[in-house]
Amino acid sequence: MGGSNTTDGIPATSVAPDPSSTTLPTPSTALVETTAPSIGAATCEQPAAEPDVEGVMVTIYQICDAASGVEDRVLAGLVPVERVSADTGAPLPSALEALLAGPTPGESAAGLTSWFSTSTADALLDASVDDAGVAMVDLDGDSILGMNNVGTTTGGDFFRGQLYGTAFALEEISAVGFSIDGSTTAFCAMMELIPDCTPITRAEWDEILSQTSG
Repeated sequence: MGGSNTTDGIPATSVAPDPSSTTLPTPSTALVETTAPSIGAATCEQPAAEPDVEGVMVTIYQICDAASGVEDRVLAGLVPVERVSADTGAPLPSALEALLAGPTPGESAAGLTSWFSTSTADALLDASVDDAGVAMVDLDGDSILGMNNVGTTTGGDFFRGQLYGTAFALEEISAVGFSIDGSTTAFCAMMELIPDCTPITRAEWDEILSQTSG
């Protein structure tokens, strides 16, 4: 993604996340196992299935702090989690809606956290995919711009890593870019990505993952 300074290949600056957002409860017993790639050597648990939930199965990326304590390997803490999304529309918005709603009680009990919460549940304004598989995702500024530490190295890496990981869990996505209230410039300014503000391709994401696991 251009020549900016990077952590795990994603440009940003450096401050640790708010500790209150990363405190984990006691894990349960079933290991995380999904068909999506695990970014790090995760040791968190697969949450129990939610009873009486109807919808479509999606894969989202949550944070397992037990796997993210490796120096300079922030993204090693991202793990795929299967979730039933009540949104039965197109796959990408269904997955992003599930991600932005934050962890379920079962996910929290399994030792998983997220940069997203109920305060970002309505943050998705639009998510479209063109014929070439390029996705553009528009987020609500009021929900996103008030998040603490998003423009820092750790916070920004987790924030974008969860979004990119969730989008690229869908095989049809070849690249993904983001905007805030319709403005890619606003998103990139918040993430300190200017002038490198182009959508990230699947090949670039795969390269980031190879550096993370290496």
